Amino acid sequence: MVRTNIINAERHRPAELRNEPVAMTPERQAGLAAFKAALEGSMPPEQVADAAFDAIQTEQFYVLPHREWTEAIRLRMDKLLQMENPQDPAATIMKFINRRE
Repeated sequence: MVRTNIINAERHRPAELRNEPVAMTPERQAGLAAFKAALEGSMPPEQVADAAFDAIQTEQFYVLPHREWTEAIRLRMDKLLQMENPQDPAATIMKFINRRE
């Protein structure tokens, strides 16, 4: 994850393209709080930019600034190559986020 302001991206959407407001249930509020906390503890954009520029200079196609995701990528590729349906992506992401805390 990269520390961005993506959680507030809706504010830039033209009025005619905006989604209907969603009720702020306790579950939704908890989910947003967890996502904000994960973003606050994530990699700064400058660090990701440095990794991208390094990859360009070394002609490396894939850029993986979070090495701890290598295992998740391997598992996903194994499922793909075996033509298996993926697991719940949100659960997988949360597992790796929680590992970092």
